[in-house]
Amino acid sequence: MAKTKLDKIANIEEEMKQLAAERSKLLQQHKAQEKAARTNRLCKRGGFLESLLPDTVPLSDEQFQTFLKKTLATEHSRRILDSMTAQNAAAAAQPTAGTAAQGTTPPADKQRRTAQNSGTGGNGNNGETARVGFYQEILFPRLDVRLIAIHDNIDSDEGESDLALFHTTTYAA
Repeated sequence: MAKTKLDKIANIEEEMKQLAAERSKLLQQHKAQEKAARTNRLCKRGGFLESLLPDTVPLSDEQFQTFLKKTLATEHSRRILDSMTAQNAAAAAQPTAGTAAQGTTPPADKQRRTAQNSGTGGNGNNGETARVGFYQEILFPRLDVRLIAIHDNIDSDEGESDLALFHTTTYAA
């Protein structure tokens, strides 16, 4: 039996409803996957941060947020993040033959990072002095960062110098 045009239109409308329902279902599944991936990422990164800085565990949420803002929201941190982001973009743009098939980027070789202290001062804020001490005594050693103060002949690879913190905080203060 031949279908009339009205029957064809009704069938198409029914198919459209089914496709819209399938689309909605797929979007919900996609959102749930993204949410699960974000939760997983946040838990891993939070755990990693706590393992590097266990002294942050007893801080309140507000204190922890302040700590992160004051230590990570710096120009130096921004440059490091921008550099890493650029490396990831470059690696994604040019995957190697072995990793292209796997869909992963090659692990970066651990590079020795050098922080150079040029001897120029900060803004005279005591917060700067505390930040310098935090970087030198806690963050740099944990991240395997080398401090070199050329003007003061200080190199953290040659052992600890009692004067290193004094010199750099004098510049910062």
